[in-house]
Amino acid sequence: MYRDWFQTVLFFSHTDDAIMKSYREQEGRRIYVMPQNLSSYVQTGMRVHAANLSPVSFWKVNLTAIGIYNNYGWTEQGQKMKNRMFTPIFGCMNQFAFASVWSAELSANYNGRMAYGQATVHPVLEVNIGIQKKMFRNRCTVTLFAKDVFNTNYQKVDIRSPGVQAFVVPYCFLLAFSKRQRYKRKQKEKRNK
Repeated sequence: MYRDWFQTVLFFSHTDDAIMKSYREQEGRRIYVMPQNLSSYVQTGMRVHAANLSPVSFWKVNLTAIGIYNNYGWTEQGQKMKNRMFTPIFGCMNQFAFASVWSAELSANYNGRMAYGQATVHPVLEVNIGIQKKMFRNRCTVTLFAKDVFNTNYQKVDIRSPGVQAFVVPYCFLLAFSKRQRYKRKQKEKRNK
């Protein structure tokens, strides 16, 4: 830690028999997912964090940069398998104080391509925004926050297993409450007639 605003951390870990999700092919092109002990897992890296930087009086910034090297090893069907990769991770959080009662936040996080056991997770980005107002002589605070405003934080995963090439893309569901409210209003109108 340097002058309460800059921090650097080096880290290393080694795990034998690491428990991870395992993906095995069954007949009929089905993938069976279950926990499995992988023979080894090594993680090393560096984290750099700068906190409470203030380019101008109304703006505070926190910056984080992480470099992680993951190395997984396991044996499957008599073959020694490895999944190893360096992953960059970046984060930036901005806080703005516009007046004594108004403030806002803008943050962005990026995770690069990452090895995770038999899986490789594709890069993801997330941007969040928020606005806040203090009311009733600072006794109450109202906050409006939007998470992942560009709808980019979903994980695409590639799976490594002998003879299997698979990927997973999760689905995103949107629920619109306004249509349901209109439907309820129409139902009430029908009942009242």
